[in-house]
Amino acid sequence: MTLMSMHTAPCSANQVAQGAPAEIVLWGPDLLGLLFYVFVEYTRIAIVYPALAPLQLGKVSLLAALTGSLFSRTAGQAEGNRIMKFLIMLLGLLTLVSGLLASYGVIPASDLWNIPEQLIIVFVIGRVVANDWRAKRFLFVLLLLMLKVAQHGLRTYAVEHAQTTDEMAFVRFGIIGGGRGFYDNSADLGVAMCVMFGLAVALFQADIARKWKMYFLLCASAFGALILVCGSRGAIVGGAAIVLATTARSARKSWALVILLTFVIGIFFLMPHASRDRFKSAEDYKNDETANHRVELWMAGLRMWHDYPILGVGPANFAYVRAAGYRIAAMHDSEAYVCHSLYIQVLSELGTLGSIAAAGVILMFFRITGRIRRHLRECKVDGRDWQFCLASGLQLAMLGYLVSGAFVSVFWYPHIWVLCGLAIGLNTAVAARLELVAANGNPRSALLRSLEGAHELA
Repeated sequence: MTLMSMHTAPCSANQVAQGAPAEIVLWGPDLLGLLFYVFVEYTRIAIVYPALAPLQLGKVSLLAALTGSLFSRTAGQAEGNRIMKFLIMLLGLLTLVSGLLASYGVIPASDLWNIPEQLIIVFVIGRVVANDWRAKRFLFVLLLLMLKVAQHGLRTYAVEHAQTTDEMAFVRFGIIGGGRGFYDNSADLGVAMCVMFGLAVALFQADIARKWKMYFLLCASAFGALILVCGSRGAIVGGAAIVLATTARSARKSWALVILLTFVIGIFFLMPHASRDRFKSAEDYKNDETANHRVELWMAGLRMWHDYPILGVGPANFAYVRAAGYRIAAMHDSEAYVCHSLYIQVLSELGTLGSIAAAGVILMFFRITGRIRRHLRECKVDGRDWQFCLASGLQLAMLGYLVSGAFVSVFWYPHIWVLCGLAIGLNTAVAARLELVAANGNPRSALLRSLEGAHELA
């Protein structure tokens, strides 16, 4: 086997004659850099091992992935990708202007890199993960890292719940994922689990090798279980939205009903009784301390938007502005640094213009993934096709993010940006596939067979 055959999968002569790419790129410095970046980000390794912090592994790995992607060969621009990228760049520009014009302070030092990093990762993922072989490897690593977080949370729950004498206090504190970052508390952890749960549930239904199906089933089970026990009410609502959407639109109703039944059984037998009591207490939010605080914070955010309607108070400035001019009588200024809602976060910090750009990104995401599903259906592709299920999984993951994120400030967390990058990459892969379908008249074209051959080479 030659060096070239180890890293690429050659296409047939017919593909080349029809204008298909001469080879499908498998491994490369761009993919390796991206996988290392995901490992660094999702393990929070620099926080777990402070001695590694000076090495700036996240920046180095992202730079390696970005550089590699710029020099790699990719398929042509798919319909919709340009608009998505334009909206993301517009959002980045508006965020920068909002930060420069902020009336109270400047963007905190921790966010000076985090915000552009999340926007850059969209372009890197969209360019690097642009064929099925790469998408499977990327998703395998991403889900594996979050599976590690899930097992840590479930183990913590099993040990601490067995030892606690006050279940309500335990549920209020919730489960953390280990390591500071975007899953440091139960609410943040719940949003992350909802995103991964949506992906795993959809990919489990794909017509793929048994080892992949078992892997996705394991992930979906772990993520779903942690959603029920992590102590976040928003996560349970997000998980329920995913399950209901799966039941309503799945091509395999039997599997969808099994998922629904399993989730309902989990609510009754796995979710702590105190969590159900917290749901009941939220009905009268004025007597629920947590719910009442969040409503007060949302009202403060809306007042900020009213006072700073164009570009908001500046990214990550909600806490400073609230403490300075929007005090809440029942809350100490050192409490609740965030507004606990991604919608209020965007509206108050980025204003009307930023909110329109953010809404455009989300709408374009659903338009791209919806178009992928529609075009594959038009080609008579089975509902268990990998690309079809991945498009469905991206939509379910975004749904879980949007529902659970209504109660947490998670706009600048990686979730939405990783999903947008995957949508761009999938759109590119499907566009290349549909071109061959049009030429060959067969959805299972030579390109798909070459991908299967590439899988054997790997």
